[in-house]
Amino acid sequence: MSLAAGTRLGSYEILAPLGAGGMGEVYRARDARLNRDVAIKTLPPAFAGDSNRMARFQREAQALAALNHPNIASIYGLEESGGVRALVMELVEGPTLAERLAGGPIAIPEALAIARQIADALEAAHDKGIIHRDLKPANIKFTADGKLKVLDFGLAKAFDADAASGNLANSPTLTLEATRAGVILGTAAYMSPEQARGKAVDKRADIWAFGVVLLEMLTGKSAFEGETVSDTLAAVLRADVDWSQLPADTPPKVRRLLQRCLERDVKRRLRDIGDAWIEIDAPEEPVAPAPPVSEPVARGRMWWLPWAAAVLIGGAGLGWGLLHRPPREPRTVVRWSYSQKGFFGAPVLSRDGTRLTTTDQVDGKYSLSLRMMDQLEGKPIPGTDDFVLGDFSPDGQWIASFARAERKLKKIPATGGTPITLADAAPFGATWGDDGYIVFSDGKGLMRVSSSGGTPQKLTTPDAKKGESAHRTPHFLPGARAVVFTIAGLPSAQIAVLDLKKGSYRVVVPDGQDGRYVPTGHLVYLRGGTLFAAPFDAASLTVTGPEAPVVESVATTGPDNAIAEYSFSDRGLLTYIQGVGQGSGTVLEWLDAQGQVQALSDTQLWGTGRLSPDGRRIANTINAGAGAASAGDIWVFEVERRTRQRLTFGGQNQNPIWTPDGRRITFGATVSGKSGLYSVMADGSAKAELLLATDSPPTPTSWSPDGKTLLYVQSAAGKPSRLWVLPLSGGAGKPAPLHDTEANETDGQISPDGKWVAYVSTESGQQEIYVQPFPGPGGKERISTQGGNSVRWSHSGRELLYLTRSPDRAAMSVDIQTAPVLHVGLPREISKRPFGTTWDPAPDGKRFLIEEPPGAQQFSRVMVGVSDWFEELRARVPLKR
Repeated sequence: MSLAAGTRLGSYEILAPLGAGGMGEVYRARDARLNRDVAIKTLPPAFAGDSNRMARFQREAQALAALNHPNIASIYGLEESGGVRALVMELVEGPTLAERLAGGPIAIPEALAIARQIADALEAAHDKGIIHRDLKPANIKFTADGKLKVLDFGLAKAFDADAASGNLANSPTLTLEATRAGVILGTAAYMSPEQARGKAVDKRADIWAFGVVLLEMLTGKSAFEGETVSDTLAAVLRADVDWSQLPADTPPKVRRLLQRCLERDVKRRLRDIGDAWIEIDAPEEPVAPAPPVSEPVARGRMWWLPWAAAVLIGGAGLGWGLLHRPPREPRTVVRWSYSQKGFFGAPVLSRDGTRLTTTDQVDGKYSLSLRMMDQLEGKPIPGTDDFVLGDFSPDGQWIASFARAERKLKKIPATGGTPITLADAAPFGATWGDDGYIVFSDGKGLMRVSSSGGTPQKLTTPDAKKGESAHRTPHFLPGARAVVFTIAGLPSAQIAVLDLKKGSYRVVVPDGQDGRYVPTGHLVYLRGGTLFAAPFDAASLTVTGPEAPVVESVATTGPDNAIAEYSFSDRGLLTYIQGVGQGSGTVLEWLDAQGQVQALSDTQLWGTGRLSPDGRRIANTINAGAGAASAGDIWVFEVERRTRQRLTFGGQNQNPIWTPDGRRITFGATVSGKSGLYSVMADGSAKAELLLATDSPPTPTSWSPDGKTLLYVQSAAGKPSRLWVLPLSGGAGKPAPLHDTEANETDGQISPDGKWVAYVSTESGQQEIYVQPFPGPGGKERISTQGGNSVRWSHSGRELLYLTRSPDRAAMSVDIQTAPVLHVGLPREISKRPFGTTWDPAPDGKRFLIEEPPGAQQFSRVMVGVSDWFEELRARVPLKR
């Protein structure tokens, strides 16, 4: 029987399914007593209804629960509620060894370190008389701190005391993806010969499985394979192990250990797993010299043998040398850096790596610079005033760029000249293909235009029903048959690939931005300030292996920070702008009615921040910029003293807002894979508390003045983002959508009197501001006339403030009267200055909190270059052979 999210099982609340196995289903659950997440494995009704089997199972489970070792996932106990019986286990987050092996073999030192931890876990269990019986890569997980945990110890016996008579294809420890082809086959591939024959087993069955796992780590291949379970079991029983697949530099001690573990005669097999780690820890032994060759008896009659052997060996060596030239030595990776006062960034290399263009800002004015890579510095390109974000033509002679004020895509000779207008466009990236066409974003979808000019062609339209707000940062794949691009919106940005022949696109990376194909066969993209890479098949347009971080601390630029500031040439030169901690980021400032600014903070990679009700503090996110596992934490910044205090530690914490009394801060977070709405004391006197668990990352937007209702935004996969109303009087109630609509809705803001709500909706086809009675009923009124987002109420409640759509993000104001009837004035511009993600009106109504890049006099940006970066990329993310 499947359990729905929210189901109670004793003190445990089911949160989400994790997988299914031959003997039950597995769920993530919340332990209300100990305030922790656990894994719940339900038992099939036929099993749970058998009193004899349940008695045996309970005895075995009690023995398993006694295991206490850092490399063993714990079993907490049994739970029975409402006719459902379940096993409660430690929830281990992180990838499995099987997922790690999908990327190919593991280096010998790392493989031995992993094997050492597996051996430790097995030894601890064997000392207590417990045998795993189903050891395999899928039952071995890596935690966030790099430790290893072996899962499901002894469950094979616990589920069936007569394991020898069980169905070998029905593994009770399959906790994840049991229905995927090859999983059951994989279980058979790790069985010992005595298991395959259905005989009784002892701890030496685990030693066999240990050897199979270690061999697979070193070779990247399963030792025993077959098309069916029967074929696989036959291979286990009879097939010879192919020792030639081991790396040539495998230490003799490891070869000897593998041979002893994989001895089919159980009496000749390694008897104790403790001997395995002793062998692993033993010092390396010298290679013995070849034994001397004895003199032949009939030397005189065989005088020609040495000469014939020399000729044969010489000829073979010559043939081998011609056919098998030694691989080239890897090139040395060299790093260099370049700094410059003021703002410069968005580096783009020509394909041959001889030219580099950057976007510069001097005295508030933008232009492009060109640096020949054999020169020390770049020079301004004549004719590029107000141009940003250039991209080279394939031959490096032209640059496609965006004129900001005109909102046009233009091309210009790389050395300067008269720009040629190609199309209306927004500065969200352009890519120049081998076919002579340029693909760019118009601020919504992707467009294509000939580099010679002509009528642009629409390629994509964001699906508002799925929560897509825009398609950005396109990059051609080789041959111009497909384009990698970013889908903005949704719970987080996604990387997709557009097949230009089929005219359709699909997501290939669910969390990332500004993805680009590398000639090495990798897809590289940004997440949380770090470049990640994954093997990518350009023919099938699919990711073919696990990702890994490759470059840390990469800055972003452009509207909404949509452009990752990195570029590489076809020859392996990488350039990027360093991120937070190296001079990039933004500063928080006061902006008054006269357009004057006053800096408040130092330079940081600030997220979306809000003023406290009294205007004396700012809640904000400071992004780590060093990996997805630490995307940002919530900080409180005191305006007068200019000090800050950290409130959260670890996880992805975003979009803080204040409670009406200013005592607490509400924010959305994903911690250890679990998303939800959280609340924390603004003075840091207590840890953050979970208000509501959600199945995707939420964004809190506004509290009602009485503190009893919270608005937040959430979108599930394939659905538009919705505004949800969460009652919190006397504890969290059941959330309900503000509207039942197919439009994308965000940024709900309750008025100071609590009677109205303003929000952003895409029901007209673009983002516009609306207002309606709250909580209702009543009709809505459109506030903006030419698009808008990031709406705010003035503290008096007599104005609605919002920003125009990207890239301008200028502030607008609309007078609003709510009594006796709603009356809305005309929008008027109150500031031409582009605002960042942080902005809020001060309580006095005379100034705004804003965020923008620091002035040229305040910092130097640093550009890093990496020569022969492809060598490093191949080593960090090996392709599957």
